[in-house]
Amino acid sequence: MGKADTSLKQEQERFELIFENSPVAIWEEDLSALIRLREDLKKRTVTNLRKYLLEHPDLIRQTYQEIKILNINRAALQVTGAETKEQLVANLGKFFTKELSHVLVDKFVALLQGKQFFQAELKVRSFRGKVYDALLKVSIPAEYVKTLRHAIVTLEDITESKKMERHLRNLAQVDSLTKLYNHRTIIQRLEAEFARAKRYGSSLSVMMIDVDHFKVINDAYGHQKGDQIIRRVAAALKKSIRQVDVIGRYGGDEFFIILPETKAQNAKTAAARIQNIFATKGFIIRANTAVKVALSIGISGFPANNVKEAKDLITRSDNAMYAAKKAGRNRIVLG
Repeated sequence: MGKADTSLKQEQERFELIFENSPVAIWEEDLSALIRLREDLKKRTVTNLRKYLLEHPDLIRQTYQEIKILNINRAALQVTGAETKEQLVANLGKFFTKELSHVLVDKFVALLQGKQFFQAELKVRSFRGKVYDALLKVSIPAEYVKTLRHAIVTLEDITESKKMERHLRNLAQVDSLTKLYNHRTIIQRLEAEFARAKRYGSSLSVMMIDVDHFKVINDAYGHQKGDQIIRRVAAALKKSIRQVDVIGRYGGDEFFIILPETKAQNAKTAAARIQNIFATKGFIIRANTAVKVALSIGISGFPANNVKEAKDLITRSDNAMYAAKKAGRNRIVLG
């Protein structure tokens, strides 16, 4: 054996060692089934490849099952829950879900367009039933771009990083005291709902709600009890609205509710129902002491004169809420 052959063998052995012992799930695929798929679609004169594949999931499933796994490392077996490569190959169909079907469509389209790299996030269910978030990456060596006979695939478990991402997103969106949306997020949600209502010509109403005499409660029982009241008011408000409605803490003792597909008059009926709930509710803050809470509510709706953008709804509902307070509190005013 010459030096070149020895060097090549050593290089191959080193690659196999790294491949087998990598902590990341890796396998090698023969994707030439995609070439056959492309020829088949040409015969059918398909012009919009992605749209056609999404409309024919059976074709995706068939192509998926024709993909050949050439090699697989230990980490990949662990991630999938398979004991052997043979078991994995024999049970590939178990991984086929609607979500995977959509990822495969994007993968197939990208590779058939000559791209050498593809990645996507998806949820994966192992043979043992464990569901986790994963990052799929597919790389095609340059010499195989035309034939797709060799692809290197990695699957990384990103469950913990996704949990952290969701946690951080939650922290950025949620008010720490009430666990409702914070001021910034509720405004963003309003802007999105307003744009939708404007686009489709649908109704949209909002409520600005203020806890009457909250300063008196705070001064009488202290800030901790005041915070407790705010939390419980928030929980009661959230429980009293529809699933499609969106609630947030606007600031201090003020709350903001978005009511999609709702006319202002119907929002007033909903506000009256909320007031009735609070009229019969006492918030116990210590032994033998319950606090009754009343609400001043301002309402504005779209479409309406002088409501051209989302902030107009805020201004009108805020003015209406202050009008309710000036009129004696525990009232509802349409703005």
